[in-house]
Amino acid sequence: GLKAPLVSDDVYEIIMKNAARLDSEIIYDRDFDYDYFGFKTLERSYLLKVNGKVVERPQHMIMRVSVGIHKEDVDSAISTYHYMSQRWFTHASPTLFNAGTPRPQLSSCFLICMKEDSIEGIYDT
Repeated sequence: GLKAPLVSDDVYEIIMKNAARLDSEIIYDRDFDYDYFGFKTLERSYLLKVNGKVVERPQHMIMRVSVGIHKEDVDSAISTYHYMSQRWFTHASPTLFNAGTPRPQLSSCFLICMKEDSIEGIYDT
């Protein structure tokens, strides 16, 4: 079949190179900090799936996002993981959906100035 990875090649290589360290930082008990609604929302919309089956735990998603953002800066990825997994902050949905994947589109929208406020101006932009 065709190659269709869920994780980008560069992020995969970083994770494999630093697997022991990254694995040792994941605190799985933090998955239980989500209430039922929060967990079901993650399960339905955010966690990676294969053939409709969830293949990622919330802590894996947070580490994927952290490594996807920081790449080779593993120290920063780990710091970000801990801040996010303790809910000091979160990223916008596109970042949670896409960081660390082959299509890492992280922004919620694109803000650009249009040439003018008209149909032609929109198309010409």
